[in-house]
Amino acid sequence: MIDGNLITSPGGLASYEASLYVVEKLFGKEQAMTIATALVFGPSNIAEAFPAP
Repeated sequence: MIDGNLITSPGGLASYEASLYVVEKLFGKEQAMTIATALVFGPSNIAEAFPAP
């Protein structure tokens, strides 16, 4: 729920949605999508989200 500058969620996995919403508002949709992709714990997703320099 969003009420002014307060954002709440029921907890558990739903808290990821609220967290990604905050990331999107602060850093943009691309960064939120990068984090969302990395949250799927698999080697290909982690490598894609955090490429080696």
